[in-house]
Amino acid sequence: MPIATVDAIAQGLAQTNQRLNINKNSLPNQLPGGATSLWRATGTPGQGAIPPTSPVQYHTKNDVGAFSFNNPTAPAESYLARMFAISLNSGTDIQIHDRLASMGSLAANATSNWNVFIDMANVVNQDRLGDPAYTDVQWWLEWYADTGATAVTATVTYTNAAGTPNRTTTVAVGSTTRAARMLPIIGAGGEFIKSVENVQLSASTGVAGSFGVTATRGYTSMSLGLANSGVVYDWQQLGLPNISNDACLQIVVFPGTTSSGSLIGSIAMIQA
Repeated sequence: MPIATVDAIAQGLAQTNQRLNINKNSLPNQLPGGATSLWRATGTPGQGAIPPTSPVQYHTKNDVGAFSFNNPTAPAESYLARMFAISLNSGTDIQIHDRLASMGSLAANATSNWNVFIDMANVVNQDRLGDPAYTDVQWWLEWYADTGATAVTATVTYTNAAGTPNRTTTVAVGSTTRAARMLPIIGAGGEFIKSVENVQLSASTGVAGSFGVTATRGYTSMSLGLANSGVVYDWQQLGLPNISNDACLQIVVFPGTTSSGSLIGSIAMIQA
């Protein structure tokens, strides 16, 4: 049930919170201000697996790479109520996402029309999607190994939130896109996406590398201004996001420099 009072938040922090620990090692070769997935960063949580081309991986909290937590006993629900973090980098934004689904192991030295077939209708716990019009779902091209020096265009074929199939949009892929980079997939005209069917590169990048398509739902974020300086966000700053059962929580960072930066901290999840 929804938390209705500040007293309930205080009681949750004092009595029923679960501590989610963060201790992620830095990833090199990132783009300042660009999205970096820490799914493959070593540390805590552990290093997540590179998803296969098929079948699509519909993720849960039980996956290696996700924060481990216990689902509450109904009618209680889970909320992120406090977050503490220190980064080796300054000017870094940290976001908590629910990794809904992914597929990968695509080669960037080919112009094949790769099958994707990630459909939000197949996410087991539909509460994780948030708004039923798919406005909370974010789509990405995610890199697992560096691709080549030739810049290309990725054409993505998808079904929009209204159920119209065979829609297309494009993503500019820069030269030598590095492992852990995430490039957003935006529907044509800004429309929301229900499923992605295919992705095709306009040319070979020159190196096969490895990339794929990922769907997430962003929950909250915090900004770290100074390197090696701890920052605490309380429930008001985080927005007290309601975390769905079985959510596969992961970190996405927007670094202030050319590495993701070593990151340590913790998150207090309350259940009430």
